[in-house]
Amino acid sequence: MSLLTGRRAEIDLERVRAALGAVHDPEIGKPLAELNMFGAITARRGRVVVEVRLTTESCPLAEEIRHAVTTVVSAVEDVRDVEVVLTTMAPRERAEFADRLKVGAPPLNAALGIGGTRVYAIASGKGGVGKSTVTANLAVALAAAGHRVGVLDA
Repeated sequence: MSLLTGRRAEIDLERVRAALGAVHDPEIGKPLAELNMFGAITARRGRVVVEVRLTTESCPLAEEIRHAVTTVVSAVEDVRDVEVVLTTMAPRERAEFADRLKVGAPPLNAALGIGGTRVYAIASGKGGVGKSTVTANLAVALAAAGHRVGVLDA
């Protein structure tokens, strides 16, 4: 509330957008704003409503994203309440999202083993010896080293 006018100060949406720039997708590691995952952002009487467009309705990290958005927006001056509305991208938006992710990604070649693609097989003739555990740990270690990893456990 302004001491001079006795009225509540309006929330600066540019400050809200700037604060949202700090929120990264926990899986992809890029800012949600850069990934075009924000929809409408409105403010009225100290309350900010932020629409976050997820790629899938069953996003396992939805609550983590909601918490991050709530935290950064709550820190903006004059914000008293934050509502995060989670929606799902339309198929066309998801396709555009995938295209944005491909920009800057190393190209994949169709033939395995060409262009740096490597395939590792973890196998045993006996069950229960830890093939899935070894596979998961190897995938995590390779991903931590900066490699793109895909796993097929069949």
